[in-house]
Amino acid sequence: MDAILLFLSVALPWAAGTAWLRFLPKGAPLPWATAIGYGHFVGILALTLLMRATSLAGLKWNFWALAAALAAFGLVPAWRCANRRAALAMPDLRADWAGLARWKAVVAAILLAVVAVRYAGLLLEIVWRPLFAWDAWMQWATKARVWFELGHMAPFVPVGEWIAADPARVFTDPAPSYPATVPLLQVWSALALGRWDDALMNVPWFACGVAMGFAFHGQARAWGVSAFLAAVGTYLLMTVPFVNIHVALAGYAELHMAALYGLSAMAFFLWARDGDARQGWLALVLALALPLVKKPGIFWLASFVPAWLVLLRPRAAAIGLAVAAVAGVGALFFLRETGFRVFNYALTADVDTAEVTKALAQNLFQMGNWNLLFWLVPAAAFAAWRKLLDGPLAGMTAMVGFGAYFLAVVFYFSIAGEWVSDFSTVNRAVFHMVPLLAFWMLALVERRFHGPPEPLRLR
Repeated sequence: MDAILLFLSVALPWAAGTAWLRFLPKGAPLPWATAIGYGHFVGILALTLLMRATSLAGLKWNFWALAAALAAFGLVPAWRCANRRAALAMPDLRADWAGLARWKAVVAAILLAVVAVRYAGLLLEIVWRPLFAWDAWMQWATKARVWFELGHMAPFVPVGEWIAADPARVFTDPAPSYPATVPLLQVWSALALGRWDDALMNVPWFACGVAMGFAFHGQARAWGVSAFLAAVGTYLLMTVPFVNIHVALAGYAELHMAALYGLSAMAFFLWARDGDARQGWLALVLALALPLVKKPGIFWLASFVPAWLVLLRPRAAAIGLAVAAVAGVGALFFLRETGFRVFNYALTADVDTAEVTKALAQNLFQMGNWNLLFWLVPAAAFAAWRKLLDGPLAGMTAMVGFGAYFLAVVFYFSIAGEWVSDFSTVNRAVFHMVPLLAFWMLALVERRFHGPPEPLRLR
């Protein structure tokens, strides 16, 4: 019975989101891989917003009432679809394999089968292991446990406010200001089970990992990457050790942040290149959700601005951004003496630059956290350096550059430098960029070996 209820808790929002992406858009339906992958994230965003609204209205959560609302949400596009038979057909799935040479089809099938086996093992890790990771049970699941027991959301405040307030109405933990999306996903699983279970409630992390793989493969194919190369890229992303860690040791926000940021960026660049409004809406919805998952999401949301500017006015934007970057570094040398804080990260002049650089190099290139990812991405950029500013690739390069700049500021100018040196935060911060980096790598390889740059529709 637990398995059935958990399956329903995952399948209902996933199916509802997929229905909106596959049935509603006019014209040819989105490819199945894209609709399935993005459908999960559309569904869980709709679910958590529904849970917030229900709580705000003063109503207690009920799994079956929420499930009925999700089912109705998913039935709307199916009911309005003019050609359900075309929407349910799967020619795009068959076409992916039809044109492949036999050896490529065999290799691609083996790689995807390895991913499937790997994720089956990760699912067992989730259902067998109680909540384990430190921040997961100290800063995130605290909220989920309280809200599940109450049946609605309740405020979390700093300790000082909690001591002065009514302890029956106000709660505290080490991170009371963290956004609610991640805990709400755990509450949803617990509501489905009808009890608190700090292992089974983490199944949404498995679903997130699987959906990210579907969406990545679908968008790689939409970009024009061959089915074989898309399978190789999906295998590389889905088997990165640190990605697998955040699936198996569920409870952190990083997996959802990385997936939402990477997938919103992919949709944004496809919209910029092709003018596909459906991709534009996907990019907008997922990008706006970033601050709802974790506060640094506002900075990743800001990374769309330089990408947009470079796509609109490549030369002028590139010069302006370079000047702004240099000016920003100059300002940081002054501000770090003032103790200025950004999201509780105090700027400081005490960062050991050499130690941070050494720790970054060890984490990215020497240790086993990332396999060969951080060797392959710069290698692809070097091999295709003449293509870095071609068409929509210029926007991707600008976004990657913004991300690297943002992380460098955090690591070299704030107290977070200590957490790089002790290996406690560095990989989680870098993780947010990983799906985007993998997609950028595939796009560079594709452009390096195939044809001229594509025109931009947004001009």
